[in-house]
Amino acid sequence: MISKLEDMKLQSYSHFKIELLKSRKSKMRKFDGKDPVNWILQTKKYFDLHGVPLLQKVCFVSNYLELNQFLWYKWLCSRKPLVMWSIFIEEMITHYEDTKRNPFFSQLINLKQKGSMEEHIEYFQKLNRRVNYIPVKQRIDVFIGTLKDNFQNEVRFWEPDSLEEAFELARKIESEIMETMNSTPHKYKHGSVVSPFLPQPIRVTP
Repeated sequence: MISKLEDMKLQSYSHFKIELLKSRKSKMRKFDGKDPVNWILQTKKYFDLHGVPLLQKVCFVSNYLELNQFLWYKWLCSRKPLVMWSIFIEEMITHYEDTKRNPFFSQLINLKQKGSMEEHIEYFQKLNRRVNYIPVKQRIDVFIGTLKDNFQNEVRFWEPDSLEEAFELARKIESEIMETMNSTPHKYKHGSVVSPFLPQPIRVTP
């Protein structure tokens, strides 16, 4: 059993890692109509690091559009009653990117892990093989962003240099979490996956 002191050390270390990741972030650049794919990937990385809620993503990026692109955004809002993030990126790619490019990018960028790591990696690869215009480094960022929240910071912290390395890190972290769950079942609810490396809620008794 992990002592309270060890729990506090883990929480402190995890907080340090999260703050370190945020300090490494690059500043968001405004979208000027060029290279929408890479701009979307940049915003996705920013969202993952800062935990921007899904319903606030479009509102947030609207502040990072140049004048002409902001006018396009207002036009888009006038055409659709509700512009969600998935709709926003699809419309942006259609409007600013080569329309001959396949639709799998939108599916890849919106993918989120639901099952086991092995199942997720297999499905990610099926989409990834159909999108051939994303740089290797950004493919790694995309993969990390598709993981469950408790895996993202752990994988990102080690700064993998390839997708294969990111896959192996994710598998290892999942394995360690499952081992911890099996050894300390009283700390976890059935069916939940909570990383032992991240700060856990503290119950305060009045």
